[in-house]
Amino acid sequence: MFHFLTKRTERTQRGAALAKTNISIALLSLFLLFTLAVSCVATVTTTEETPAEDIAGAPVGKVIVGFEDSLELYLPDGTVAESVSWSSSDSDIVEIIDSSTGSYITRGVGTATISYSYNTKTGSTTITVTDIEVLAISIDIDSASKPAGSINISDTGTLTASISPADHTDGNIRWNSSNSEFVSINARTGVYIAIGTGTATITAQIGSVSDTTDIQVLGNGGGGGESKAAQSIAFIPTPPDTLTQGDTGTFSVVVLPIDHTDGDIVWQSGPPGLLEITSTGPNTASYLATSTGTVTITASVGSASPASHIVTITSGGGGVTTPATNVLVSASFPPTLMGGDTGTFSVIVLPSDHTDGDVVWESDNPDVLSVTSTDPTTASYVAGTAGGTATITMTVGTATNSRTITVTPSGGGGVDNPAQLVLISASFPPTLDGGDTGTFSVVVLPADHTDGDVVWESDNPDVLSVSSTDPTTASYIAGTAGGTATITMTVGTATNSRTITVTPSGGGGVTTPATNVLVSASFPPTLTGGDTGTFSVVVLPSDHTDGAVVWESDNPDVLSVTSTDPTTASYVAGTAGGTATITMTVGTATNTRTITVTPSGGGGVDNPAQLVLISASFPYTLTGGDTGTFSVAILPANHTDGDVVWESDNPDVLSVSSTGPTTASYIAGTAGGTATITMTVGTATNTRTITVTP
Repeated sequence: MFHFLTKRTERTQRGAALAKTNISIALLSLFLLFTLAVSCVATVTTTEETPAEDIAGAPVGKVIVGFEDSLELYLPDGTVAESVSWSSSDSDIVEIIDSSTGSYITRGVGTATISYSYNTKTGSTTITVTDIEVLAISIDIDSASKPAGSINISDTGTLTASISPADHTDGNIRWNSSNSEFVSINARTGVYIAIGTGTATITAQIGSVSDTTDIQVLGNGGGGGESKAAQSIAFIPTPPDTLTQGDTGTFSVVVLPIDHTDGDIVWQSGPPGLLEITSTGPNTASYLATSTGTVTITASVGSASPASHIVTITSGGGGVTTPATNVLVSASFPPTLMGGDTGTFSVIVLPSDHTDGDVVWESDNPDVLSVTSTDPTTASYVAGTAGGTATITMTVGTATNSRTITVTPSGGGGVDNPAQLVLISASFPPTLDGGDTGTFSVVVLPADHTDGDVVWESDNPDVLSVSSTDPTTASYIAGTAGGTATITMTVGTATNSRTITVTPSGGGGVTTPATNVLVSASFPPTLTGGDTGTFSVVVLPSDHTDGAVVWESDNPDVLSVTSTDPTTASYVAGTAGGTATITMTVGTATNTRTITVTPSGGGGVDNPAQLVLISASFPYTLTGGDTGTFSVAILPANHTDGDVVWESDNPDVLSVSSTGPTTASYIAGTAGGTATITMTVGTATNTRTITVTP
């Protein structure tokens, strides 16, 4: 069985987990073979005569233009396949940045098929891109997926969560355990396994919202000190099939049951003289490839069948180097820490076989937050008790990244920790009916603020009254006469508000007017002559009494519309092309969308560029002497305005030179300064100001 996953580059923890090769991650990887639980959104087709397999972890629903991510292919033993080749059916919609790592960026609106090739197997999924961003506003871990009480070591399960709204464009849920020594969880799938005795807080995050649950592990569920024989051994992750002379690294295995009493793994390699192996822990060993040839690695313990793997060691090849190109920040970097906090930061360096050595870690304010390298891609940190702000910089060769973290002072001595944000939850509906009652709730950040309870206030209590029920919730009562009220929530100097419309309680011929006509993603910015399809809208409130939507086109020869039910209409785009504005009216509520129809076939008709979208290739800061490539995306993708024109207002600080229709190379001057880069296509333009440090 094959599974292939996407990982958001700013949050992924895979590289750090594989590098540490600790037993908790090893157990979880092994468990994936049997219980990989994910949302399937596409189908893999393979060249073998087995049934088609599911593709797991691909973006749920649509993602926004400019979304960056990368793909993984999971093998039947739960490990990630190496040497996978990825491709896109339409690079104007989804561009594969690196075919070997699966990293990609969404460039334009539409759907692209993403295909992979691995040995004799092939498969595909689709990624749909929109220009309408829909943020997730709440996430709730499903109660039915949580353990019913405490669990024992080796117990496993799968957590799931519900997201609102369902059509968000924030990608996939990311799972994290506060203590993987107690409970380890797969960041993509929510599959967890109990590792040690204690309590771990599991966090499910999507976009800027999250939810947590605690899992308590009591022990082994047995005891008495009796001996327990090892039964099975497996390499996790699978060792590489090839190594280069001089390579070093770590092998690790998982032994079941995990509480066996047979002692540490015995490591062997043969024939001798090719690969030196040194035990570094109960289930791990470091290695050094010393000579070329083929060697068999064996891991054994007790009477369990040994695990073995064959590795071919090749010569170094004349000093060829593979430079690091990207340093990706994982979810181990929180935006804030408390004074006295300690822990571990981890990054992923691409490509994984780079020759630039270990990550160099640096803090610009060690008194606030100090870092110490602990292995090639991780560092331990200590947050100072006085608080402040520190920027952590991670460098490998010429690749670098940074993250700024705020440390709040440790408690005690009357030190304030003010509230900074009041976040509105999904408990606030846009409309209520007269007589409705219920509860509003908010989230205040940071959670350990010292500003006390939320103060609730309604500017129209006769329409909607609120009464505080605990630090972050309030009960409400909607008046029967209807109207509009704004609810304000205040904690210290942090505040937020929500305006809610209350419709009168029913009876006696009372009408409920439509207030909003919301345009869905079914409205593309451009169509081609001859295109047909369906437009749809959402009318609020859903129980309005104003009847069906009235559809009108100001240019039916370019784009005609015909109502097909209360909220949808079919359309036909004329072959000559042009621009038409579609108006949707329900009672007094209305909305419009202007759509450009490009002519079918050629004929020299212009299709002007409308938007110049800046990609993640534009950093806000560079260092003197840096070189690289800027890239943009132009919408519509089939515009007729030609190549992007690049211009720098200060070429001595940062010069640009066009290298393709949408790309330009840059060189940062060594003296430093500030330069604004302008990208123009026809009448569409965009700019980015970049600071170059000397």
